[in-house]
Amino acid sequence: MATTLTSSLKLLILPTTLAAAIIGSAIVTPISARATSQPKTVASQLTLDNNGTFVASYVSPCTKKGICDNGLRLTWAQGPCYDQRTYPPLAVGWFYQNIPTAKYWPIASPCGVGITMEWSPGGTLQPPNWVHAPLKNQDLVRFPKHANGATVYSYGGHAPTQAQWLLNGKVKSTIALPAADDAAWSSDPTPPASASKRVHKNSSPAAPTIVLLGRKGSFTDAWSTTSAPSNADGIQLAWFLSEQQKGQGRGRGCRLVVGTYWTDPPVMFEYTANGALEGRLNLLACPTDRGGDPLDFNMLDFNWKENSSDNGYVLDGISASINNQPVQGNTSDWFPAPPSGTNGLYFESDLDDFQWAYWLNGSSYLGGAISHPAHVRLETWAG
Repeated sequence: MATTLTSSLKLLILPTTLAAAIIGSAIVTPISARATSQPKTVASQLTLDNNGTFVASYVSPCTKKGICDNGLRLTWAQGPCYDQRTYPPLAVGWFYQNIPTAKYWPIASPCGVGITMEWSPGGTLQPPNWVHAPLKNQDLVRFPKHANGATVYSYGGHAPTQAQWLLNGKVKSTIALPAADDAAWSSDPTPPASASKRVHKNSSPAAPTIVLLGRKGSFTDAWSTTSAPSNADGIQLAWFLSEQQKGQGRGRGCRLVVGTYWTDPPVMFEYTANGALEGRLNLLACPTDRGGDPLDFNMLDFNWKENSSDNGYVLDGISASINNQPVQGNTSDWFPAPPSGTNGLYFESDLDDFQWAYWLNGSSYLGGAISHPAHVRLETWAG
């Protein structure tokens, strides 16, 4: 059932310089209906990647009549559960035509052991279901109507161990999966699109902007777009670590699971270049002091500078703090610095933990908090 990709593979959510692919060479062939009684189906592909290296790929089984399995269930071992999330963390991101969607957010996996996804007849995802999760799916999953793929990112070795192909909800076959960081499922044969060139018509660059995406209480989408003041050179994104929202054990801030202190709530973000993700989703661990104790943080400051080669702005620094008190841990790489040329940022706020966003000049706030909708779940910055 396994198929080895022989062409160059490009990982959907890894830099294009890493030639390991998750989706790019997927063998995906739409099957035209041969009779009015046969529904239109598409073949799909599950591809595993480990730290930028291709691991394995599996094409959905199809009958001689062109009826392909239209569902996939990925399962993993039960882990400790804190604040309705499983640890070590897993996250799921959605995409359309191999491009991560800009209007919907990735989600950290709730307590449970997997996720079940199915295609519509035309090859777009139907609302997925978590496997043995205690919360209602509509409270956890929001994704674009035309999403045609998803990536499950795993951290701390807590990866999917089994895949099951489904046909109309029934299990048809099972695969024991090799170890891998990321598992991507797609129905799109198109290679990942390269980032488009940013073109500024004015002699001076346009101001950086922040889009804050959220929802109203009725789960209606809401968002706001704000441009930076002329003297701004950074933005602060903060989240709540409320002492009134404690889970089991230590409470919010940092969770010790299998030898690693993970952020609680899960802090996820990724840098972008011209709208394309530059790497796998970053889900942050906590730094530690010299005694090995965790250092909580609830703010990240991202700074930028004017881009001399493209009339815009690029990120050139990041720093962390706990209520504006700098945090410096023993591990120098506990949060990744922006790669050269990074002119965008995706930042996810899990379980409505968004606190605020402020424009910065150096370390000083500029004006009041940036206007935002209720229940912010995704922040996107573009230079």
